[in-house]
Amino acid sequence: MHRIEVDERVLQAAARDCGLRDYQVAGVRHLLGLSGGLLADDMGLGKSRQAVVAGRLAAGQAKVLVVCPASLGINWEREIRAVYPRALIASVGDDSSALKAADWIVANYERLGGLVRDTSLDIGAMLIDEAHYLKEHQAGRTRNAFLLAERIARVFLLTGTPVLNREVELHTLLRLSGHAIGQMPLAEFRKLYAGDRARRDELAARLSE
Repeated sequence: MHRIEVDERVLQAAARDCGLRDYQVAGVRHLLGLSGGLLADDMGLGKSRQAVVAGRLAAGQAKVLVVCPASLGINWEREIRAVYPRALIASVGDDSSALKAADWIVANYERLGGLVRDTSLDIGAMLIDEAHYLKEHQAGRTRNAFLLAERIARVFLLTGTPVLNREVELHTLLRLSGHAIGQMPLAEFRKLYAGDRARRDELAARLSE
């Protein structure tokens, strides 16, 4: 993870064009200011809209990949078209020519394997919705997400519940975003940041980065 300078003129123009509220502009700025980041606004505050704008600005002329549960694919297509009506959107499972022509690709978690194998697509940003679905390190969908995140320059994660039960559930999200403590082995992460109040306070301090 590294910081990136945000072009405020471009951001403010996008805010006007896309009808963003002030707090949503702050959310887009947060994502654009990092190579990888997490947006954890509560439900109903427009995480998807913020991520669509941030993903498009971050990717430039490259494609934006949206990863989401299968049940939310149509919702994401609607959200993208609400902001960018002329967007060319393809879903994983469409033929290869549709994927190559699209500027947005929507994939559910179970279809990531094909994208891992297809290295020809120029993907500039990946948006991972309901990112807490990836809390299990050994699950196939998590491993595929790791492989994609390693070769996509900008990775933005969305979830209103980044921690469901235990601190270690954050480890996969931090690894996907490129944060330094997400790169350490899980056992070391657990030893340093989980189990008691002092360790949780230290984790909170690192998350403030």
